[in-house]
Amino acid sequence: MIKARADKDLKIQFGLSMFNILIVAWNVYFILLHDSPLFLLYFFAPAVAIILYLDTMIVLDLMKHDYLTMQARLIKKGYRKITVEDSEGKTRKLGIRDNFVREFKGGERLEIQFYRRTKMVISISKIYKDLGDRYE
Repeated sequence: MIKARADKDLKIQFGLSMFNILIVAWNVYFILLHDSPLFLLYFFAPAVAIILYLDTMIVLDLMKHDYLTMQARLIKKGYRKITVEDSEGKTRKLGIRDNFVREFKGGERLEIQFYRRTKMVISISKIYKDLGDRYE
């Protein structure tokens, strides 16, 4: 079983998004201070809303440790993403570090633990036993 660094990655993402909010707040402050056109604020309002939503999802995953365990077949590997097919035939895209993906091949059966909201992989391991036509 390979343990991914999902907690650390989520903490880094949270820190970077908080830094991004500080930059936006700084820009809003200067727009209001220097009597700039207020329509510029309309560009920053959606950005703040999106960043706060993503921060909420990250914090909920970090605080609740709310994760799912699933057995699936690896379909495709990409840059920091894997695509898997679960036993019901649904495909899911999950986030993972590249160095953890290299040892797996397409079509292999895997057991994956991942966070419910951010879909960051916590751990991943191969399933060696034969589970028949459909895997559970």
